[in-house]
Amino acid sequence: MKRGPLDARLLLSDVGRILVDFPPGLVSCVLRDVSAHGARLMVPDAISFPDRLRLLVDAEEASVPCAVVWRRTGEMGVVFV
Repeated sequence: MKRGPLDARLLLSDVGRILVDFPPGLVSCVLRDVSAHGARLMVPDAISFPDRLRLLVDAEEASVPCAVVWRRTGEMGVVFV
């Protein structure tokens, strides 16, 4: 999904968790640059995440399905699907 110049992004440091299937469990992350369409997540370097995942946002008590659109050392970008 292409972002427009008016796609508002909220800079924050909310704690979240990523549900992973193998090995099963939850991995802590920090949400950054959140918009209505996606977010930048700060994640542990040593973990390889799948292309599709479920993000659990602690502050919202919500579970959001996501697709990974980019990856860098210690962070990744996701879109909400």
